[in-house]
Amino acid sequence: MVNVATVTDVNFGITNNSANGLSITFYRTDQSQANISTVANAHSGANPPLPVPPGVYTIRWKPSGSPQNCIVTLSNGQSSPNTPGGQFVGVAVNNSGGVTSLSAR
Repeated sequence: MVNVATVTDVNFGITNNSANGLSITFYRTDQSQANISTVANAHSGANPPLPVPPGVYTIRWKPSGSPQNCIVTLSNGQSSPNTPGGQFVGVAVNNSGGVTSLSAR
């Protein structure tokens, strides 16, 4: 008998304390699953966790409003400051040392 590990989604946390709404999309690098998109409204603080299957992603974000100047940071410390949209490439999302949250300020 072979044990099959159950793959559970990462409860990915998104916190937006910036003055801009954020459109966020997870693009699975191997294209094995559909993209995952969400919107975090301006000044919304901690949003409900977003279920994301473990994997490697390009995470793209775009702020709304004007001026578009927020700093987006991943839980691994990567950040992208003061750009009208950006992306993080090759991000491992998993529950064992990978990225599990994104915040904006």
